[in-house]
Amino acid sequence: MKHPPQNILDRLIAEAQADDYALAQRSGPTTRGNPFIAGLLFALIGLLLATAFWQRQSVQPAAEQRREALVERIRTQTDRAEDAQDQAAQLRASVSQLQQLATDGLGEDFSEKLRAIEVATGFVGLRGPGAVLVMDDAQPPLPRGVDPAEAKVLDIDMQGAVNGLWQAGAEAISINGVRLTSVTAIRTAGEAILVDYRPLEPPYRIDAIGPADLAERFSTGQAGDDLTQLGTDYGIQSEVTAADEVTVPASTANLPNKAEVVKGGRQ
Repeated sequence: MKHPPQNILDRLIAEAQADDYALAQRSGPTTRGNPFIAGLLFALIGLLLATAFWQRQSVQPAAEQRREALVERIRTQTDRAEDAQDQAAQLRASVSQLQQLATDGLGEDFSEKLRAIEVATGFVGLRGPGAVLVMDDAQPPLPRGVDPAEAKVLDIDMQGAVNGLWQAGAEAISINGVRLTSVTAIRTAGEAILVDYRPLEPPYRIDAIGPADLAERFSTGQAGDDLTQLGTDYGIQSEVTAADEVTVPASTANLPNKAEVVKGGRQ
């Protein structure tokens, strides 16, 4: 009896299976891996981990040193800037005194106008009665549902408070020792509030010179109500008190140093 001829593909598969079976019989049972190769791999992995750890340990001190050096540079430059600002304030006070001496012979009306301009532009420091407003971030426990990121004094909160003091009759205002003028910006950069481009930290002390009842006027106005609402909604802390004597320093911002006579105006 003749067997039907096998398909070429079937023959190849059958022969391959037979060869594999014979090889398995000679070599014994199979294993999941060569122990020597596995040990070599583990040793290589360990070497890589040790190298990475060593590199991290060697990089961290260098990075920390660079960070400390940068922080020290920032502190040094900040101290220099504050010293320069103090010198500028002193020089402006001296200039103001010289101007008063030079204009004494020009009449009382001229001296009063010059003084008003100096006060309005922040050219000179002032001292007098007024109010002190202190604003600070919320402290735990926060009102229910309030995110800690929302429980902080924002630039718009400070702007509202300052505008309320102006409306209540303030003549001069400073925030944490920074004098406000008509060109002073109150902005936010990152998590810091910038006043005249200088970063401030809470608590924020707002000194305002004005009428003796300035604190009462502020508290009973819209700005006072807004601060009360901020405390209720977000836990923002604020307190305004009357003061017999408030000191507001001169501005250290760049002030106009040129003027032109307007045609048709008084000479």
